[in-house]
Amino acid sequence: MNEAAFRGLILQLHNSSFDSDKLMIASQAARYNALNSLQIAAIMREFSFESSRLEFAIKAYNSCYDPQNYFMVNSEFHFSSSIAELERAIY
Repeated sequence: MNEAAFRGLILQLHNSSFDSDKLMIASQAARYNALNSLQIAAIMREFSFESSRLEFAIKAYNSCYDPQNYFMVNSEFHFSSSIAELERAIY
């Protein structure tokens, strides 16, 4: 995703009140755009809840064009159990 479109996405996520809305918007963006690991991590920061961050990280993996760097999203989780669940889901 180019930088201008990505900034627009982050702004839209930031202006959304509920994680369910943010998840819908972010999932649409991931479905139709290639994202890099750093962009996925930045999107994850917009979610309030760990479960939303995890759900998005799992969904976004298939849109990631640098999966060798997917370890970078781990820092966005507060619980190591979420990292373990992500690992199980994508590998």
